[in-house]
Amino acid sequence: QKKYPKAEINIICHSMGTWMAYHAVVKNALRINRIIFVSGVVSVYADISRILFNKVNHIINYYSPNDEVARLNPFGHCGYAGFDEKHDRLIQKKFSVEHSEWFSEINPNFYKMWLEDLNGWYKEKVKKIDVKG
Repeated sequence: QKKYPKAEINIICHSMGTWMAYHAVVKNALRINRIIFVSGVVSVYADISRILFNKVNHIINYYSPNDEVARLNPFGHCGYAGFDEKHDRLIQKKFSVEHSEWFSEINPNFYKMWLEDLNGWYKEKVKKIDVKG
């Protein structure tokens, strides 16, 4: 961000990557445009307002009550039950898939959804990405 101060940073993370991304944002002076959590292991009680206040523009949380890995993870369960906190810049999307089925050939539309989540809000700022398939 020092080298390219006007660049927008977006993060898509899965499983333990959600925990790492959340804590990297909390502990560092990062400015993130959007974070997409997929099958996250961040606590459902995480202080989402803390990072949405001045560090992250939007958080999109993809979760599934069928995700046993997220349900049993000792770090957190946001990928199983969603976040407890409500916020106007926190969007929660519930699906019925298992932990790694987000990346399966039987669910190819998730990639398109994630790209739409990244491109959808600020079309005048983000160059639209062509997704074939």
